[in-house]
Amino acid sequence: MNDQIDENNMLFDKSTTGHTADQNVRITAECVRVVYQNRIPSLVSVLIASFLPFAVGLLPQTRTGTFISVCLLWLFVAANFALCHWFNRSDLPDKDAVKWGRFFYVEHFFLAMLLGSIFFYFVVNGIEGAPLYLILVSLGFSAGSVSAFHQLKWAPPIFMATIITPQVVYYFLQQSKSSNVVAVMLLIILVFMSIISLEQHKNWIKTLALSFELESAKKEAEWIARIDLLTGLYNRRAFYEVAPKFLGNAKRYKRPVSVIMLDIDYFKNINDAYGHAVGDTVLVKIAELLKTQLRGSDLVGRMGGEEFAILLPDTDQDGAFILVEKLREKIKQLSFDECGFNFNVTSSFGLVAYSGADESLDALLKKADAALYQAKNEGRDKTIVFEG
Repeated sequence: MNDQIDENNMLFDKSTTGHTADQNVRITAECVRVVYQNRIPSLVSVLIASFLPFAVGLLPQTRTGTFISVCLLWLFVAANFALCHWFNRSDLPDKDAVKWGRFFYVEHFFLAMLLGSIFFYFVVNGIEGAPLYLILVSLGFSAGSVSAFHQLKWAPPIFMATIITPQVVYYFLQQSKSSNVVAVMLLIILVFMSIISLEQHKNWIKTLALSFELESAKKEAEWIARIDLLTGLYNRRAFYEVAPKFLGNAKRYKRPVSVIMLDIDYFKNINDAYGHAVGDTVLVKIAELLKTQLRGSDLVGRMGGEEFAILLPDTDQDGAFILVEKLREKIKQLSFDECGFNFNVTSSFGLVAYSGADESLDALLKKADAALYQAKNEGRDKTIVFEG
């Protein structure tokens, strides 16, 4: 029932369909969600790579530092695995998801620092082959970052700059031809992979924006198909789609429901005397009155012309009669001052209470319609309860 209430409330506010209030926030939030979905497999690769220092750094002078470094790496993996698992299972609003994107930048930077410092520690302590291991780890994880996290624009470039730049400086300081070549090659790789990452991000954003636009267009088309564009209420088709769900819940939980038909008295005379534009204004103002006076859980639709149908869940016949009489008086009090004309309108109502039997929506509407015509035949501007 709550889903139906939410859906009904949306009809009273056209702004809830179509584009979101802040498309940029929505796009960024979706990027963050994709990144965190990709994060868990990448943490597995970090865990596997964490055993490499044991293979090259268990010498007497580096044994303690190696154990400390690897333990920090394991702690990093465990903490981020738990955070990713929680994030992927949660349903955070877009603004909160964007904040987690900022956190990802920080932890991705920290991972680059941690990986780089471990192997630089081996380089400083003269471990054979340590510079080569550092280059391989840097390039491997940099490629992984570009592949998995390009959805966040600066995440891969920050990671690559953090782990590769110190190596470029290190090789330039060696002041040899071969080391200078290595430094230049690393610098070229850094720039080239950053450009690729930014280009992939650009293409991703274009695809995502197009996807959201298509989604919005689809929702807009669905909205137009179900809404009476003049009044913003449900149209006849949509009322017949939604109302049976209310009746089904009423039968299942043995709750009362009342169905009402409303007709504006002498509406044809209004159109003939003042024109259809004035008649449309009457319909719009009465629709606005219904929106403000009915509950969010109530269902109201324009069935055609000047007729409206109302379904009141959890409302018995007596409660519905009191509400309908209130509506009838408020409609009578409406003042229409259009195009130099000043007039008031009255309305007639037919009411029927759902008996709990296997009555269809059509059957209830026919009964309410019969009561409505009785009200019109008895002079209009009154409410008749169906007795049968």
